[in-house]
Amino acid sequence: RHLLIQTQVTNSAVTSTYTWRYTHTGTSTGWPGGEYKDFVRLYFSKEAKVEDLVVDGEQVTAKYPVQKDGEFGKLSFLLRLPVGKSTEVSLTLSQVVPITPRWHYQLLLPNQPGVVSYPVTVQVSYPPGWWVTTNQPPEIASSGSFEYNSHTDRYLKWNIDWVPAENK
Repeated sequence: RHLLIQTQVTNSAVTSTYTWRYTHTGTSTGWPGGEYKDFVRLYFSKEAKVEDLVVDGEQVTAKYPVQKDGEFGKLSFLLRLPVGKSTEVSLTLSQVVPITPRWHYQLLLPNQPGVVSYPVTVQVSYPPGWWVTTNQPPEIASSGSFEYNSHTDRYLKWNIDWVPAENK
């Protein structure tokens, strides 16, 4: 597995695309090997709007309606992956930017017990002239973007505070 999170912040919205790449490295089709099955559950803020869900190149947003789970929205489905194959699952969410002089954005990525740690890359882009502070320094930073690289061997949490250019 590998996870790429691409977040784009504009003056009006935050759009995030989460792309998981699954690769079945097994070689045996017989028991106990064979087809890999994963019941995927994706949790997100109840304020977020699902823009797109793509599984193995097929747009499947209409197949899987958003469910409410406490304070969260949730999408869930069974992913099947034959021996020696790869697939991608991509979820795009959008959320309105708060109309305040400063605002806070938090990304939580809990690790899942029983799942081997895998790499995750977080890429964030934002409008020129904005001020941003984060709870941990990014590995890559330039004007209007920054990036983190990590592994899911622990609970991951990023806190980002934004000040749009017109509020500085």
